[in-house]
Amino acid sequence: MRVLERLRQAYLVADLRSLALGRLGLAGVLIVDLITRALVLRDFYSNEGLLPNHTLLWRPERLPVFSLFFAASSPAMAALGFALCGAAYVCLLVGYRTRLAQFLSCVAVVSLHARVFYNGGDIVLGELCLWTLFLPLGRRYSIDAALEARRAVAAGAPPTTVAPGSPAASQQLTTPAIAVVLGQLFFIYLLNAIHKNGVTWREGSAVHYTLHQDTIVTLVGLWVRGWITPGISRVLTWSTLAIEWTLPFLLISPLGLKATRRAAQVLAATLHLGFVVFIDLQMFTPAMLAFLPFLLRSDDAAAFERWWTRRWAWLRARTPLGALAATAGRALDAIAARTPRHEPSPTDPQVPILGALARGLNGARHLVLLALVGLAVVGLVADNSRNWHGPRWLDQAASYLQMYQRWSMFAPEAPRTDLNLAIDAVTVGGRHVDPFNEAASPPHPFPGQVIPPRLDQSPLFVEWALRIPWIPEYHQAFKEWMLRYHERTGRPEDRIVSFKAYVVEDDSPPPGERTPLNPRARVFFEYQE
Repeated sequence: MRVLERLRQAYLVADLRSLALGRLGLAGVLIVDLITRALVLRDFYSNEGLLPNHTLLWRPERLPVFSLFFAASSPAMAALGFALCGAAYVCLLVGYRTRLAQFLSCVAVVSLHARVFYNGGDIVLGELCLWTLFLPLGRRYSIDAALEARRAVAAGAPPTTVAPGSPAASQQLTTPAIAVVLGQLFFIYLLNAIHKNGVTWREGSAVHYTLHQDTIVTLVGLWVRGWITPGISRVLTWSTLAIEWTLPFLLISPLGLKATRRAAQVLAATLHLGFVVFIDLQMFTPAMLAFLPFLLRSDDAAAFERWWTRRWAWLRARTPLGALAATAGRALDAIAARTPRHEPSPTDPQVPILGALARGLNGARHLVLLALVGLAVVGLVADNSRNWHGPRWLDQAASYLQMYQRWSMFAPEAPRTDLNLAIDAVTVGGRHVDPFNEAASPPHPFPGQVIPPRLDQSPLFVEWALRIPWIPEYHQAFKEWMLRYHERTGRPEDRIVSFKAYVVEDDSPPPGERTPLNPRARVFFEYQE
């Protein structure tokens, strides 16, 4: 029995406080993702942009995809959709109608990602939303929990929520969904480590070459690559590999659970915060960090709660937050009074039916989770097999749900070439302009046929630029976007009469050198009025 209890604690037990902290982290990442996309809403979520909905529906990048944003044609309609997504995310953040907010947030994030080109970070975020659908994220630190406690007091009944400072056992629940979240994280790290088997990882030059990717390098990374030596690159490269190989086994170890989980959290935070400092991996890093609160054990969650309780008492006493909290408390009291707790009488003959219905819904939820886990496992095998890629229905299901399981960032090799797009457009007034880089890379509005250090591009422009030269079906939409340049600037003399679009590439310098090699450019599309 000791062994079974140890396994249950390791793989099936979640702390309600940890789930609540995970909800706050997940909602925060979703809001940041939404804001990032809102900044380029017109260019990517309306028919005035680079990817009109009819173009993507006619020629989707992947198999058929689902997105509610395919119904939005104008920027105003897309903005309304963004506002609805934001409302769902805020409800998830504060824990209001949490179960519904979880579902709507999952639909929202899948719709936002499927409307444009998405990447590994988007997939991580979508899968975290999907798996946490099966976890009760609103039982602590939420409006739902506060209202339930007030309604219970008003009804003279014991609350179904757990009060702060309650014993650890009362803060825990046993659920297979937490094992699925743990398993997803395990395979992300394990497969990334397995696939990093190329020369750049073995010889220790991967970090050097990654820092020479001007589309993703940060200001700190740009500075560091100016003096990093081959020896330092080897240390950082092999440290990254060591962490990615160590993390999966720390995550699933049932031995020394407290120490191994804490070590896993520290290593994962170190790895991803290092990414933040040196390279911009878009939503991958925030989404991976959003997994970490779900790994907190009860003693660590209790320690956080004690710290926050003291800190919150200090803030309430010394800052305007005290008055704001009192106002919020009165508002919750009023809402709870107007929506009293409804509990059927024990003598009500419908009670057994309601109980059976509740048990049936819970069973159905577990069946859906089991089906999705089965789909993920089959996809895991198909995505990482050389000879078997699964049936067509598997590809379709994975495409709709964005449940891809081939984790191979910078693998098997770190990239050793860099790429950007450059446009040489001529306006009716005779000016030469580059509408793409004006929008995608404001610090370098007309780079010409060279790649500037640190492009600082929006993630959606990066993903678009990596694909568009090789998908001619999207070139018509690109041309139309280019020819609307004068509408965006508001200057009739900026009407474009001709342009050439170039793919610009260079080779990263070898370790110990600083200057890119073999710069080259080729025209992939041109227009003449």
